[in-house]
This record gives sequence, C-alpha cells and structure tokens, in this order.
Amino acid sequence: SDNTTRTWKQIIYFNSGARTAGPAKKAPVTLELPDGDAFELADDLEIISDERGVRIAREEGD
Repeated sequence: SDNTTRTWKQIIYFNSGARTAGPAKKAPVTLELPDGDAFELADDLEIISDERGVRIAREEGD
C-alpha cells in the first residue's frame, strides 16, 4: 500500500516545479498606416472572388 501511494505521488507531482510562467505579454504596437484612398485598380483588371478569397485574374500570357 505504501508503494502505491508513493508511486502515485511521483506521478502526480512529476515535473511540478518545472512549470514556469509564460512570456510576459507585450503592449500592443500602434502603427501609423498610410491613407488608402489614393489606391485604385486599373479599369481593365478582372477581380475573381471565390471560396479561396479575392484576387486579380492573370493575363493570358502569364
């Protein structure tokens, strides 16, 4: 009986002191982004939207 208790204590407390606190959380970084209003697509570009996302269609030569 004593061996069973000792064995379970070894299992339960195995590596119990090895746990350390996770890395400290860093403060979020604020970035200044450029204004996107100046971005325009050419009128002759074809946009494809499907289950994979949205993308510009390739030209015939690509």
